Amino acid sequence: MADHGTGPVKVTVSDPETGKVFEEKIVSNDYVIICNGRRYLKSVQVMGKTHMLAVAWEKATEGSTDG
Repeated sequence: MADHGTGPVKVTVSDPETGKVFEEKIVSNDYVIICNGRRYLKSVQVMGKTHMLAVAWEKATEGSTDG
């Protein structure tokens, strides 16, 4: 695994077409989950220092052309 250092990182979420920045965060010794479209964080289990995260796929609504 590549060494990415141990210091903070800057996470930027932006529109790839327009470049508009939705949000920026400095993250240090933590994690970020970004869900887009029909993906969502379904559940979180915390057991001491271990976090188990389940990302799910939301069912398509009636009239939807995908999935």
